[in-house]
Amino acid sequence: DLKEYGGLGVKLPLYYSVMITTCLASLGLPGLAGFVAEFMVFRGAVAIIPWIAAFGVLGVVVTAAFFLWKVIQGVF
Repeated sequence: DLKEYGGLGVKLPLYYSVMITTCLASLGLPGLAGFVAEFMVFRGAVAIIPWIAAFGVLGVVVTAAFFLWKVIQGVF
């Protein structure tokens, strides 16, 4: 259960920093692992059909917000 992980940010700061870094990498944050692939996909989509790329960006933003909300909720 994720609720049992609450408070790990204070108890295990190294674990928390690694967890946040990996979460941001999986979201495609610039400078981390997933960014190049995600950027190239959106770049190609904008060149072909821009409105589909807009839906893709919206999906990434909503997913990132939900993902980070759940991670922060579980760690604090």
